[in-house]
Amino acid sequence: MSTKLDYLKRCILALHPLEDKNWYISLLGIPLPSKSHAALKDLLDLTLVRTQDSLSYVGHVLSEDLAQPTEAKLIPIVDWKKDQPLFLPTDEVTIDKTWLSSVSGSLVTTVGCLMVNAVALHKTLGSRFPYVNGHITVSSLEAVMGPNIKDPDEFKPNTRDISVAEKQECMDRLWFFTKLSPIVTAASSKKMITPAPGTDELRKKLLKEAEGKLADPVTVAGIMQTLDKHDKAYLAGDRTSDIMSDGKATTARKKINLMYGETNDFVTSLTSEPIVTPMSEGINVSPDTLYKYMNDLRLASYSW
Repeated sequence: MSTKLDYLKRCILALHPLEDKNWYISLLGIPLPSKSHAALKDLLDLTLVRTQDSLSYVGHVLSEDLAQPTEAKLIPIVDWKKDQPLFLPTDEVTIDKTWLSSVSGSLVTTVGCLMVNAVALHKTLGSRFPYVNGHITVSSLEAVMGPNIKDPDEFKPNTRDISVAEKQECMDRLWFFTKLSPIVTAASSKKMITPAPGTDELRKKLLKEAEGKLADPVTVAGIMQTLDKHDKAYLAGDRTSDIMSDGKATTARKKINLMYGETNDFVTSLTSEPIVTPMSEGINVSPDTLYKYMNDLRLASYSW
């Protein structure tokens, strides 16, 4: 038996799972049940394996006859919840130097930050470079590394000096994480893919109250703000929403569920001509409305 945290620590210490892109699919997504365990002996140590109602990892143990190769067995992760990711990148964990030698004392960090440190920084620089907590970017790391980067004839072992080759390897490993996004996506929650109850009724009520005033951009903005407040109350506490609600996702959700609202155009105007229905009700193909969708798409493509 094992816990999620025990498993994560074993992976951090072994490192090899973190260097395999496919491992992140099982860890950060919802793992699918395996069809067969016949080839268990051929799986790498720490590989995640899902049965119908449990999630386990492959652990290799010494056989009683030490002359024989190690045997593989499944070690269940007892605190995994069915149909949920084992971890989210934003999950907080408490680590110390038994996880990575670059950690000083006890430290609260996120799973995502821990992975980047283990794969890119600690693997390359060890304890010479302190653990970086919080938002990590290439430019911020290069700024911190800069004073310690030395040419081969200036590099001194057993110091905080960083060779040019080490810096390059560190950056290459950091870029590894930019290749994960096409294969690892946040699992959608029920709330994230459904409209807030009562949205249609609220929109119709607001439009009726504003009848004859929709040419005023301020009035339209007020309607959108009220609908947005209603939607945010519905999404409050939803972890998937917290992760996915960036600018583009928020705009898409508003257009799909709340009200399409103002459209971009190639002509600046002081008046408003909003589309008052959401995309979930279909596209309005009337001649005085359809062109607004088209102009919105055209202007967006020009501004990409």
